Amino acid sequence: MNVDYVKNTKSNKHITHLGIYFIGALLLNGLSFLTTPIYTRILPIDDFGVVTIFRTWVMFFSTFIGLQVVGSIATARVHKSEKDFEVYMKNITMLSLFGFLILSLIVILFKFQIGKILNLDSTLVFHLLIQSYGTACVNLFTVYTIQTRKPKQNVIFSILFAFFSTLISIMIILSLSNDMYMGKIYGYTIAYTIIIIFVLFRFLLITGKFRISDWKYSLLLGTPLILHLMSNILISQSDRIFLERIIGQTAVAIYSVSYTIATIGLILSEITNKIWSPWYLDQTKAGETKKINSVSLLYVKLISIIFISLSLVSNEILVLMAPIEYQSGISSLLIIVFAIFFQFLYRFPLGFEQYCKNMKWVALNTLIATGVNISINFILISRIGILGAAISTLVSYIILFLLHEFVARNIIKGYNIEFRNYIFGIFGVGSIAILSYIFINLWPVRYFCLVLIWCISIYHFLKNKKNSSRGGFIND
Repeated sequence: MNVDYVKNTKSNKHITHLGIYFIGALLLNGLSFLTTPIYTRILPIDDFGVVTIFRTWVMFFSTFIGLQVVGSIATARVHKSEKDFEVYMKNITMLSLFGFLILSLIVILFKFQIGKILNLDSTLVFHLLIQSYGTACVNLFTVYTIQTRKPKQNVIFSILFAFFSTLISIMIILSLSNDMYMGKIYGYTIAYTIIIIFVLFRFLLITGKFRISDWKYSLLLGTPLILHLMSNILISQSDRIFLERIIGQTAVAIYSVSYTIATIGLILSEITNKIWSPWYLDQTKAGETKKINSVSLLYVKLISIIFISLSLVSNEILVLMAPIEYQSGISSLLIIVFAIFFQFLYRFPLGFEQYCKNMKWVALNTLIATGVNISINFILISRIGILGAAISTLVSYIILFLLHEFVARNIIKGYNIEFRNYIFGIFGVGSIAILSYIFINLWPVRYFCLVLIWCISIYHFLKNKKNSSRGGFIND
């Protein structure tokens, strides 16, 4: 068979998958961004702050309510046969359901105390449980479709969830005259209930025997991620909790819109990560260090350009996303964009730690970064408000990135991505964030820079494609 034909077929297949994942990720991971212009206009600003805080606690509880079985799927897919992997999915779904039932019983017994601690009405605890486990089930199914390379299932699932949850939430909100935030909470509880039923039927009906060894395997890889993800959520969400307690719901709403816009870059990087992650694990297993470095350099450059572009047009996006009372968040927005870029970078060494089945340092690294985040929030928010929250996020993610780099290179050893691959991105995204702030009111200057950067980037990538024989997750 013609080698070039095989390469072109594979390349076209990967590009098709990338396009499908783009739609799925945009709808699922970008749902908050896509619906923000709607909710900021149909909800009072304080109500928008309430649903933001509620979503923060949903994300926090979702990290442990399903015992984080999703954290073992990528490694299991690489090291198990196809048949064993399907049975493994059944058994870890049982494990997640077991964890949900046990933890739900505990939470319900102490719902009044938990409601008081979280500053939530005790009646919302039920919604909190359903939405948290529903989020865990969404992650379980989407990671499964990514690792088994089933992009069509991924995008159909994403479209249905995004459409139904948004539609029913808006319908309920518009039917209410008081406590309109409850409309979004009711809508998502209904949507997540359907998701839970679907995911349980999808995996529990797989033919295969129960194996306690699968539970042990999952807990070994997933349990360290619980503390890591809880701490990670605290890094990204504790700002809002501090803002709520120190300043109020209005500050939470303004900061949340800025943060949502900043995560556009991360959403787009997640799209390519759906192909990068299984490809990286396979290439690491095959010992293709040179190929990994070539592709990772191009990958970082591509995502850097996305973050750079976001910085240059962030002011205009903020105007489109929310009414005028949200516009004071622009300075914090640019800082958060740079912070989120480090959130993208630290996933490189984290992927290596995951491959090596050495996750014991993950929780410690994140705890250290969380401690820094909370300390800076405590000191700065009362002094400089929203800007203090953004600074704490930036410092925390820089520290988290450096800690994971240290572990992968100096403790585990054998990390196969060179540090110099990050330099272009760090310097470029940081410099343009500063430039964008200086010229925030001079859009012609920012847009000239945007066009210039894209022209240079397109020329660079076309030249590289023509002259280089590098392999990768697009042309492998």
